Amino acid sequence: MNLNQSSERTQSPSQGIPFLETKGDWLTLEEAAVELRCSKSHVNTLCGFRGGPIELPWFKHGKRTLVKRAELEAYKKRIECAGVRAMKQRL
Repeated sequence: MNLNQSSERTQSPSQGIPFLETKGDWLTLEEAAVELRCSKSHVNTLCGFRGGPIELPWFKHGKRTLVKRAELEAYKKRIECAGVRAMKQRL
């Protein structure tokens, strides 16, 4: 199937690579990386796959690893608030 003909496939805005949009409340690790504008490797680290703390809860569905969109939004809010606090402390 040609990627240009599929209605479900779009271009990643940050990297220009095609990815399959997940419908609903779940995102693949690739989609989460696009949302965070980081690498998939960094999302793996956030999920605790590299031995660190789990900052982003995940769910395994077959071979796919998924994260809830709500959890990703909560993580983004937490790091945004932490950044604001750090900036206030510097002043």
